[in-house]
Amino acid sequence: YTHLNEVFVRKFQFVQAGFDLGTVGDSGSLEGTRLHFEIYGNNNPLNPLRWLKKL
Repeated sequence: YTHLNEVFVRKFQFVQAGFDLGTVGDSGSLEGTRLHFEIYGNNNPLNPLRWLKKL
């Protein structure tokens, strides 16, 4: 995630469904709050729908 105001987890931490990971912020030159969600494996971007479909 990028542009978080607060982060409640650490890298590689396992979390349960529904756990708050942080709060959305407005860092950088953005207009308003935004959240960028990305998943990487072996330094390559992965399609997040593989995980989101399970929700």
